[in-house]
Amino acid sequence: EPAEVERLKHMHVPIVGINIPSTDGFDAGVSIDDYAATRSAIEHLIALGHRHIAFVGSAPTETNMRYSAEARLQGVIDAAAAHPGIELTPLSIQRGLGESNAALNAALNASPSITAFCFEDDEMAAPVLYRLRQYGRRVPQDISIIGFDDLPCSAYLNPPLTTIAQPLYEIGYKAANYLYLYLSG
Repeated sequence: EPAEVERLKHMHVPIVGINIPSTDGFDAGVSIDDYAATRSAIEHLIALGHRHIAFVGSAPTETNMRYSAEARLQGVIDAAAAHPGIELTPLSIQRGLGESNAALNAALNASPSITAFCFEDDEMAAPVLYRLRQYGRRVPQDISIIGFDDLPCSAYLNPPLTTIAQPLYEIGYKAANYLYLYLSG
């Protein structure tokens, strides 16, 4: 929060943001390239033969300090636009209590021509993957699902969730290195 940043700055505490959309007020920021990551996810789905793909993510009006949802969506849009004949359907859901049900409803009520879903994160994708079979949908036979963040539960789903991994240790190392350089310099 801006007030929190201001208090820390006043106390001369260095601030390094991790996976934040903006580094305003921070001494440094470390993140992956959300744009390139989701673009590669869509490229993967296209290479598998999918021609109608949905992106399920936060409603555009929401602010999310954990990562740049806008960059993820833009990567999806640009990847689809680079391939003639690919149809992209963005589906927005509200974050918070009940988001897994909202994500499942978005998938179940989407056009039957959609053969693949790219979710903004694994917190949305994993419950959908787990519950789709209750509704007679098989993954990957009927539909493909890809998430983002590589949460530990992703590997234990049946089938395992295809997901974009974030190099957490490398991100942590870079953030600690920025702090070390700041404090020693």
